[in-house]
Amino acid sequence: MDVSSVDAGLFDCLQINLAVLASHYHGAATPYRLGAELHFNPRSRQNSLPTVEPSLGQQLEAADERLGLASIQRVDTASAHEALGSDVPVYLITDAAYLPWLPYYRQKHVEHSFLLEPAGDGVWIIDGYRNETIWGPAEPCRFKRDRSAVVDLIRTLPDLSAIWFEPRPLPAPPPLSFEMSRQSLRSYLSTYAEHPDRETALDRFSLEIWLLHRSRRLHTRYRCEFRGDVSPAVRTHLQEWSKMVARVYLAYRRVAQGRPEPPGLFTAVGNLLGEDGSVFVPESPVSDGTDVHAGVRATVATVLGLPEQLVEQGELTNLPAFSSLRMIEIVERLERVFAVEFPPGSLLPEKLVRVDDLCELVRDARRQAV
Repeated sequence: MDVSSVDAGLFDCLQINLAVLASHYHGAATPYRLGAELHFNPRSRQNSLPTVEPSLGQQLEAADERLGLASIQRVDTASAHEALGSDVPVYLITDAAYLPWLPYYRQKHVEHSFLLEPAGDGVWIIDGYRNETIWGPAEPCRFKRDRSAVVDLIRTLPDLSAIWFEPRPLPAPPPLSFEMSRQSLRSYLSTYAEHPDRETALDRFSLEIWLLHRSRRLHTRYRCEFRGDVSPAVRTHLQEWSKMVARVYLAYRRVAQGRPEPPGLFTAVGNLLGEDGSVFVPESPVSDGTDVHAGVRATVATVLGLPEQLVEQGELTNLPAFSSLRMIEIVERLERVFAVEFPPGSLLPEKLVRVDDLCELVRDARRQAV
């Protein structure tokens, strides 16, 4: 199993080793499907601050739906016998503070994943995670240990969960999707801004911003893989997210040292999150008539999650990603992008399955609006 096949800097500590498995079973481009959806949907946690980090259940659902990895068995509080009792790779989750190859070892308690792969009389320990920390870097690694050494390691791990996956046929590439609730955003930011323990709040918030930054980089990589391009606006926006990661972490360090919290932090984060929509899902109408074909092609490719060149090769009905629901989504998005409303009588199914016909539909709607 090759950890170098995955761009490790795009994934969180649970995603990354699902990505390594997906690359192993389905090819190097597969892991980036986890970036198809860019949704801001914080979840509440009992006696804790809200988080944008997906739950384990959500991670497993995404692995099944997007990566062709179906979880077939899960054992919580797994023993060494259970974790090493199979001849296929096993995905494990535990506390990073007990994993000696990580900089978090004996430093910080945080949930982490890794893989074990049988290797004759030994076991491969595999971890694709990459990150810079104040205790040093975490780097992707793959190393072999005697079975007895792995048993000894597992016996030290608290709350070890073991999950086995079965590769399934890879589904069609998921369409690009963006969703944000302004109400959720306001509630999320105010909870952190008003929390009485500022050090605890900013410590967690620095992780939240790190997760948000990585998810936007992953979404951009998926766009690049399946659309073939990244706009200058997206690149600039990602640079602003990178700066925000540093700004929030600096604020946490200042407060941890007993110094005043820098003002305006949560307003700046809110503004940056608000810009996501205009960058990743541009809704401004296309005004130049010469842009119709390019705009239609890009819209269809976005909805279907395919490279633009593929959507022009014959009828859309020949593409596995196309369906009646996708057809409706294409029509509705074209109306938003071009600021037109298609007459009901023009929406004939046979006229909605070719890019050229959709272009003519847009042009007709524009002429009638004049």
